[in-house]
Amino acid sequence: MPAALAPLVVHVVENPSILALALRRFGPDCPPLVCTSGWPSTAAIQLLCLLVDRDAALRYHGDFDGEDIRIAAYVLDKTRAHP
Repeated sequence: MPAALAPLVVHVVENPSILALALRRFGPDCPPLVCTSGWPSTAAIQLLCLLVDRDAALRYHGDFDGEDIRIAAYVLDKTRAHP
């Protein structure tokens, strides 16, 4: 993907219900959004790192229970995302 095609901000969520809500709310105007569906796969981490390498800023949002906080810490550490 050429750098010029990378979005400036990509939102990252772990819960598929947030993805569904965003699609219902924004439809085709939904901002760039990646859903990891819980613990991110290696492919998801690679995609997020590729986006960062193309100058995209990652904004992470997850739930605030124990497991989701661990997921957030992992994603932030591996991808340079920001909460």
